Amino acid sequence: MPRGSPFTRLCSQFAGLEGPRGADLHVHTLASDGAFTSSQVVAFAKQAKLKAIAITDHDTIDGLKDAHRTAAEMPSPTVEVVAGVEITTTFQGRELHLLGYFFREDHAGLQSLLGRSCELRRQRFQGFVERLASQGVTIPPESITALKQVSSSLGRRHLASLLVRSGQARSHHEAWHRFVGPGTRGVPSPAWPGIEEAIAALRDAGGVPSLAHPPDFLEEGDFETLKQAGLLALEVVYPWSRSAIGSRLRAIASRLELLTTGGSDCHGATPAHRMIGSYTVSGKELGRLRDHAKVGVAS
Repeated sequence: MPRGSPFTRLCSQFAGLEGPRGADLHVHTLASDGAFTSSQVVAFAKQAKLKAIAITDHDTIDGLKDAHRTAAEMPSPTVEVVAGVEITTTFQGRELHLLGYFFREDHAGLQSLLGRSCELRRQRFQGFVERLASQGVTIPPESITALKQVSSSLGRRHLASLLVRSGQARSHHEAWHRFVGPGTRGVPSPAWPGIEEAIAALRDAGGVPSLAHPPDFLEEGDFETLKQAGLLALEVVYPWSRSAIGSRLRAIASRLELLTTGGSDCHGATPAHRMIGSYTVSGKELGRLRDHAKVGVAS
């Protein structure tokens, strides 16, 4: 990598971080709406002296193969790559995101569910493009074609990137607030799978389902309902969680005997406070997840 490149600079920053560190269990790659390849994510994790990294792309596990390969080829100490995913679901008529860890990547039922969700994403993305076109904001078709060749899990971040690349916005911030937000509000939300179905698929694949960045609208009884549906963990560490929220979530996890997860929810080099390794859980918490997954593996 050339000296002075953004990748090299970031690696240099990570080299100065204290270690050993824990595990960042919420990271996105180019396979969905992240800015880094899977191999870069693993390299960043090593520079940050992480014990483990979980690739948790939206509704796809396409980025896992390269991540495993990169980790296997690294000199010691290596970084453990945890099989992960972030599934878009619904609960009581509202959207919730479900993280999954340590599942069997070849599980047919889970693959089928993710395939359905990616198709819903493609349909919604086309709706976004058509909605913007009706407002006079046209994205070059060749850019859309190229994007679909890279990622099967399309979302609004992709839309913002295309608007910047086509010169219609100077930054992702401008693209999001000037075009993406207003331009996609009229596109119906897809019929995402119910969270109960997603939990069942992950459990059947031997994985550990964890509720991602639990939203404020969830009440105490909702967490109990989700546990009864098979939820095994709560994400209690994430970038926009205030300390009071994190404490509340840990208290709920303790009361309901749920495991705890967390991570940076990194999508790229910016914002800097959400870079890989900026939010982690301990090696002990990672071990509990791994041990619990072994119990749930179907024969």
